[in-house]
Amino acid sequence: MLKRLGHLFDVLAERFQQAATVILIVILALNAANILYRLTMGTDIGPVLPWTMLLFVWMVFVGFFPLCHMGSDVAVEFLTNRMGPAGQKVIALSTDLLTFLLTGFLLFQAPRVIASQVGALPMVGLERYWLSVPLFISCAALMLDSILQVATRLAGQEAEHQV
Repeated sequence: MLKRLGHLFDVLAERFQQAATVILIVILALNAANILYRLTMGTDIGPVLPWTMLLFVWMVFVGFFPLCHMGSDVAVEFLTNRMGPAGQKVIALSTDLLTFLLTGFLLFQAPRVIASQVGALPMVGLERYWLSVPLFISCAALMLDSILQVATRLAGQEAEHQV
């Protein structure tokens, strides 16, 4: 059961990474079109900059979950490798529990943050709260993943990723 859930999070992380890559490609295409338009027409395409900023924020927030899930987050392996198996397990569990608490805190703040983000983004037309929605989705996925990692470690199985 835990392995199937772990695989589900691996697939989810892969999809998030693909989405972040697609967003980057869209950003590059929009800006390339804007540059070409500026060269030929002498002016820019007005909404490209606000859309680029919005998409960049989304790309970072969507990329947050796969970065952490795949173990590419900042890790102090120099110290943890010298702690032995018991110390490594304590550090790994502590990291997973801290991840759970921090993402839980962010998700606890989500209603207040979304309520405070009122009004439309200039030249984009989306409500401001759409800036933070990908962050909260990534936080929820990361929070659930941290629960799975703790359960896997406590069951004595090898966790999918290490600190």
